[in-house]
Amino acid sequence: MLLHHELTNSDKQYINYLRGGLILRVVLMHLGLAWFYMPYSSYFGLFFPALFGVSGIVSYYSYRRAGDVVHYVIKRIARIVVTFYIISGSAYLILFIINPQWMGLSEFLNWLLINPKSVDQPYPMGQIWFLRALILLTVIVLPFFYLSLRNINYLLVPVFISLLISLAQQFHAVGSVFMIVIGDLNEINTYHPLVNMGYFCFCAWASYVGLLKRTSWMFCLVFVGALMAWAIFQHQHFSLNLADHSYFQDFFYLSLGYAGIGLLFGLRAPITLVLEKIPAFGRMLLFFSTHAFSIFMIHSLYIYLAEVVFNLKDMKSINEILIKIIFVILASVLSAVPLSYVCKKITGILIAKIDDRKKQQVAI
Repeated sequence: MLLHHELTNSDKQYINYLRGGLILRVVLMHLGLAWFYMPYSSYFGLFFPALFGVSGIVSYYSYRRAGDVVHYVIKRIARIVVTFYIISGSAYLILFIINPQWMGLSEFLNWLLINPKSVDQPYPMGQIWFLRALILLTVIVLPFFYLSLRNINYLLVPVFISLLISLAQQFHAVGSVFMIVIGDLNEINTYHPLVNMGYFCFCAWASYVGLLKRTSWMFCLVFVGALMAWAIFQHQHFSLNLADHSYFQDFFYLSLGYAGIGLLFGLRAPITLVLEKIPAFGRMLLFFSTHAFSIFMIHSLYIYLAEVVFNLKDMKSINEILIKIIFVILASVLSAVPLSYVCKKITGILIAKIDDRKKQQVAI
């Protein structure tokens, strides 16, 4: 019989540690961690799915507390989009002041949908696909969240759907089928939310039934994930560069993504011990967690500035590499504090208005 587990304070703290570490990993990957020793360094990418997993845990417990589905969805999406609109909107405004040029209607709508083309972005923001996918899957998984209130195992249905889609991509390259075109708008990638909802719902399910705390189960997940990836590679013999499997995630990537999740939760005890022994590192991860969306959005601006303004794109020495890393991380950290304050303030005002309207409706 599966037992239900609420999140304890230690659970919440470890999730915050993971979120902070995963955001730091994104920054470091964009700074060169992904390609310094190819193809092996590309496998740091197998930990990215855990970011969807952590989001799934937080979202699911939030959903169970919410009581009102519409209220939950609006608040959830508001927390995601406000940071994007403020940071990217400010960048567009600065560019407009420097070089006045009006944005067309289709470009504006693409921006509202968090789906601008690369050439229309104020600075490289390739990472925003994650925000767009997170918004879409927030809505997609709602029926399964609702059904899970009756039986928690309904959360496994999206996991199996995700596995089937990734298998189809592995053998038949079906990813382009999930690209939706609406009028003159840019293509909307629905493959991303559909395949990543597996991590999202699996971690929510595994947390609620207590499996994320069972080290043996997590290392079984690592073993099974690695075994399935090896079996697929033996059958097909494709590129060993994990990045080649990441845009339309195939079963090879998905298997390693679950292995990465198993590894991060299976090593919870030693990771927590290290963070207790080195509290400064723990505080740094908590900082990255607190300011996750701001750092996630702004760090690529500083990478762009480092490469274009300071000419640190083709780095030829250790000193140049260190200067770029220190500049990007330090600038991102310093910017994150005021950006997060403004974004959370505006989000708080929006949510307060939503709460007030809900209270008025109840009163009527």
